[in-house]
Amino acid sequence: CELPLPVFLGGSVATLAQHLSELMHFGSPALQPPSPFESTREEDIAPPLASTVAREKSSSYPMRPLQTAYLMGRELGNHGSWIYWETDVEGFDEERFTWAVQTLVARHEPLRTAMSSSGTQRI
Repeated sequence: CELPLPVFLGGSVATLAQHLSELMHFGSPALQPPSPFESTREEDIAPPLASTVAREKSSSYPMRPLQTAYLMGRELGNHGSWIYWETDVEGFDEERFTWAVQTLVARHEPLRTAMSSSGTQRI
């Protein structure tokens, strides 16, 4: 789904919503879930970026300062930071939502990050 930069930078939330609504109305291919015959392999959905290819998938790296603060808060307070929110959405399409979440996780490495209590993280 292509969102023109001027619409993103200069538009209100209503303008963005209108633009996305028009894309959905006109059947943008980017917004359609894959057919049963399309590949859902991670490498087909989200080809690796050049910056991630060079790094070993099993290598660990230090947490950012805010991540370390959350870890310390968890250790000291004996519970992590979280939020629980429940809502009813009329016309909610669970299959489409599941597809969207799986596509996001496959596409963005940070969503697959595992943290350790030693202060490191790995993809």
